[in-house]
Amino acid sequence: MRRMREKKRKLTASKSPPRLTSIAKNRLTSLEEKVIELEARLQYVETNLGIDTLIPEEKPEKRRGPLPFPDEILFETRDRYVDWLEYNWPELRPRLFAAIEKGTAQMEEALKWCAGAEEQWTPTVRALIGTAPQLADYVRSDRLRKRPPKLTVTAALNRGYEDPKRMKSAARLPTRQIANAMAGVPSLDWRTSLDRCSANPSRLLVGKKTEEYYRELYGIPAPKRIQRLSETSESVPKSD
Repeated sequence: MRRMREKKRKLTASKSPPRLTSIAKNRLTSLEEKVIELEARLQYVETNLGIDTLIPEEKPEKRRGPLPFPDEILFETRDRYVDWLEYNWPELRPRLFAAIEKGTAQMEEALKWCAGAEEQWTPTVRALIGTAPQLADYVRSDRLRKRPPKLTVTAALNRGYEDPKRMKSAARLPTRQIANAMAGVPSLDWRTSLDRCSANPSRLLVGKKTEEYYRELYGIPAPKRIQRLSETSESVPKSD
């Protein structure tokens, strides 16, 4: 047994890499210093002769997935679009849907028509007009429901402010769908923007003009409590 162990030790020792002596280490260090010096001289000569020295470029790190887009900015942009769209929806809707088969230019013209003079455009309006190519693609897709069911519209208009069903129902209105899809453009694909915003519906009440448009279209009366508030405000005499 002792002989077998000694043989194993000898075999292991013979397989281990040889260690450099102090003389060899010094020679290796000297050789490395000479190589560095020669490279510096070569670069100096090439620079003076007008020869471009080839320096390997560092490869940028590849990003995985889309660039980050904070929810806070995404939802804030979405709500600004909702405000503008629902203020202009009765006039914008027929022009926008008429432009579906005509192309991106007509889609852009429909937005500009509602926006008015260019010098009056707000950053929100300018940004929304800039999404015209993606908007045209989205409006032509099967993801946009152009005419929501009456029950959905009724819930969006008549349910209480804090009611989750009101928010989810309102998110199915065309104005909210468009705002959800365009909020992240161009940083995000409209599909990604739509999915992220739809999962977090806007808390905004439906804009007055859009509310009046859908109440008339579907024959949806306002809740009694809203009617009473309206009657009360109308009965208050105006001060001179």
